[in-house]
Amino acid sequence: MNRSRFTWIVVGLAGVAAAVPGSLVLVARSPMPSSAPLVSTHTTLESHDERPINITWSVNPLEVVLSPGETASRSVTLISTRNIGGLRLCVSATMRPFVQVAVSTTRETDGGDDPHDDAELDLDADRNTQGCDSKEFELKAGQPLSVVVAFSIPASTALGPYDGTIEISHGNQALQQAMRVVVNIWQQFTDAALDIGFKYPPQLSLSRPDNSPSDVILQSSAQPLCWSGAAPDPPEACATVGYAVVISTRPITVTSQPFAEWLALNFPTLTVRDIRGSKSSGLPGFFVTFSGEASAHGPMVFVPRLGTMFIFGYGSAGLSDAAEDSALSVFFNLITSTKFN
Repeated sequence: MNRSRFTWIVVGLAGVAAAVPGSLVLVARSPMPSSAPLVSTHTTLESHDERPINITWSVNPLEVVLSPGETASRSVTLISTRNIGGLRLCVSATMRPFVQVAVSTTRETDGGDDPHDDAELDLDADRNTQGCDSKEFELKAGQPLSVVVAFSIPASTALGPYDGTIEISHGNQALQQAMRVVVNIWQQFTDAALDIGFKYPPQLSLSRPDNSPSDVILQSSAQPLCWSGAAPDPPEACATVGYAVVISTRPITVTSQPFAEWLALNFPTLTVRDIRGSKSSGLPGFFVTFSGEASAHGPMVFVPRLGTMFIFGYGSAGLSDAAEDSALSVFFNLITSTKFN
């Protein structure tokens, strides 16, 4: 993937939190294999028709971030090029402790959170040893069918990523097209003073700088990050490989001030390359990238709320392309999990 690499120095927490407030990104999904249409020759409702059947999921992969003890649901859709019946949904073994799945007749939204689905679904607990629903369903050609995936994370679940699939079974065989499901079980952080909460993965350590206790720094290394040639004090307290996320705030003194003017006033040394509108946790925000030396700060997302600008930032040092992609995926998911109380 062609994109600018981000590097950042996080040496001396005081300087970083003030000079490089964080960035927020709204949507995050890890780079995953794209979902190719399924070609199947199983018996269909139109048994005389020998054309192949193409069945696709509207979302693939489906990724969620939750904490132990939490529940959530997501809606996706299935669509087929021809009629086919006798289908069942099957949950892979790694997902069965957390996931139930059922066909819904009332919703066709994709990837959304559906807090009221319990009243509209019959989440069948009677499943066979392959985790397949006991109820069969059929797909009509060209008609999207809504499927609700319900997540329930036991309080004792260990933190970390869990990867599995939801398959479509026809008779005794699983069709080729499965939807990949990734459940990231992360720790919950809440700060009543900041009026903010978010989730973060176990590989990141959280700290609060002494000179700016309202800021939050999450990083993959025990030491602050630095690039080659930096001179931390003491010099051994410098990590040359890793990434960090900084969450900080600044006041909004003029509520009617355009964001570009506010940004130039508060960060006069940064050269802005692009400003795009974005949304996080239902609030309007701004996704900003930089050029020149300022690009070392990585992307930033700014979310205004009640006279305060929340700033989320990402920076890295010495990461390979694959490691950078993985770190940015963590960053995006952390932002997606952010809630304002």
